[in-house]
Amino acid sequence: SSGINAEYGVARLLFVIAEDGLTFRFFAVVAECNKVPIIGTIISTLLVILLTLTLSYDIMIHLVSGGTLLTITSVCLVLIVVSYTPQEGEEEEAELTSQPQTSYRTLESVSDGEGEKYVKGQVGIVKACVVVYTVLIGVFVVALHWPSSVPFYPYRLAVMVVSGITMLSILIYVSQVHQAFTQRNQSFVCPFVPYFPALGALLNIVLFSFLDVSAHTIIFAYFLGGAGFYFCYGYFQSEITAEKQKVLLVEREGRSEQE
Repeated sequence: SSGINAEYGVARLLFVIAEDGLTFRFFAVVAECNKVPIIGTIISTLLVILLTLTLSYDIMIHLVSGGTLLTITSVCLVLIVVSYTPQEGEEEEAELTSQPQTSYRTLESVSDGEGEKYVKGQVGIVKACVVVYTVLIGVFVVALHWPSSVPFYPYRLAVMVVSGITMLSILIYVSQVHQAFTQRNQSFVCPFVPYFPALGALLNIVLFSFLDVSAHTIIFAYFLGGAGFYFCYGYFQSEITAEKQKVLLVEREGRSEQE
């Protein structure tokens, strides 16, 4: 049943990313009678049937659980970045949350000419903090499962404590120094950002680490394959990437004219 549910979402996910060019365009073909992405539905159905016939029941359970945990983890991490990013076209209208009075610097304290630069810098710093936080989760999980027969085993508790304190410090820095914008898209509203989504990411990764090794191998192989496909094909075919490149080109031309 989980495979059938995943099939419903995968077909429509392929449809959306195919419209942007991140994957092959034929996935965006829909049936005229019911507007269903027919090719994506057929391929995802065949994939579910193939996995069901070739993999054991235990591995399928771990695969479904692992995919769900990693999906929720990515949503939690992206939610942190989205919460500190003004919505497109609404930078000036975006209302600040109740955090400004506890922050060291607010957007009102920035001059008009530096406002856009400050917002871009904030988003970049928050993204870097999320990356460091994710790496620290990996260190925490490795220390959690460190074998007793391997050297440095007595120090694993100290490594976990230091990793936890560092992660908490990063979250405090993000919440106290930077400005969280009120998200008008209700799909991305979450209380106690960045603490709740960061805690969700940590718990999901810890649970994922207790799954079967074969599930880890298949999921990471799938991840590497998807990343390779994106950087070899999707990145160069994406309409969003092309639009960003046009904006950067216009900005460069404007700077050269000013100089």
